[in-house]
Amino acid sequence: HSQAGYTLLEANAVLVEDLESELRFEGPPLLTKHAVRSGISTAIKIGGKPWGVLGVHDRRSGHFAETDLLILESAANIIALTIMQISRQDYLSRERLIQSLTLGIADFGTWISDLDTGSIAWDHRLRRIVGAEDSKMMPKPGGYIEKVHDDDRERIATAHRKLIEHGEPLDEEYQPPKKSN
Repeated sequence: HSQAGYTLLEANAVLVEDLESELRFEGPPLLTKHAVRSGISTAIKIGGKPWGVLGVHDRRSGHFAETDLLILESAANIIALTIMQISRQDYLSRERLIQSLTLGIADFGTWISDLDTGSIAWDHRLRRIVGAEDSKMMPKPGGYIEKVHDDDRERIATAHRKLIEHGEPLDEEYQPPKKSN
């Protein structure tokens, strides 16, 4: 094994005082070619599984101490967190794309309501569906109900209130208001 391979097998970071006298593994050609004598290495773990190895080497023997291992492990943890964050962002980007495509195919509109500020935003599809695509105005809280037929308003308002107050799913169909001549 190399130091990197050995590090992947170990539960802890690895400190090498002198590569020439190391018995746990052999120094790989790249390190011996550059006269490396000491080094530290630790696994980069994601989800408890090894993803890679982070190592630092020096041409002097005995150059690293136990405190250097702690610094290297911290750096490996930062790298792991960064990789996980990038993976999450990639996943969320794919999910947003799939959601957008699905909503477009189904011709559904969406709205977002910020309960802290009371602000509401409608996407372009919902603006088109409710006949407000040319409007520059921002929807007002409760204003959506104006886009619901009189016969359905009380039922839709009650369902919306249950969504906001209790988190109950909102799965309602309703008629648009009748257009006046």
